[in-house]
Amino acid sequence: MPGFALWNLGFRPFYLLASIFSASSVLLWAGQYSGWLPAAYLQGPLWHGHEMLFGYAMAVVAGFLLTAVRAWTGQATPVGAPLMALAALWVAGRVLVLTPLSMAAAVVNAAFPVALAVAITVPLLRARNIRNYFFVGLLVLMGMLVAVLHLALQGRVELPSRLGLQLGLDVMLFIMAVMGGRVIPMFTQ
Repeated sequence: MPGFALWNLGFRPFYLLASIFSASSVLLWAGQYSGWLPAAYLQGPLWHGHEMLFGYAMAVVAGFLLTAVRAWTGQATPVGAPLMALAALWVAGRVLVLTPLSMAAAVVNAAFPVALAVAITVPLLRARNIRNYFFVGLLVLMGMLVAVLHLALQGRVELPSRLGLQLGLDVMLFIMAVMGGRVIPMFTQ
């Protein structure tokens, strides 16, 4: 496949972005804690929880699913410009929560898991890979939960803002348990 190798498989940009973000988020956290980022929409522990769950962990899930769905189905997942667009959407979500643009941050952060769901739906449907359809639903659910978090934080819905974070953690733990259940036996055989 021609082109820059980074954009030829889904795990490459997302694992790279997750690793860069894990290191830089420590600096961002220190900047927020010390007051150097006073205009950030998400602050303190809520920012930390949001970014570890819907930022870092979601990037790892994206890298895994974009690569695994390709292997499970024999069908192509996004590469090149579509993969770049997906990665840019994830990066935009990380940047927007550090600005006062609360609605833009909400829309972009909710859009990423849904866009990822669409990206894996096409190959799953083409291959009739029913066994893995549930990942699509879980990703859409993650998009809804991050939207609930943002809308509650903005006072647009009457729910505790941490509800989206707590339920999102439950869904993420389930996703990771299933991913581990698929990968660990292969490596331990």
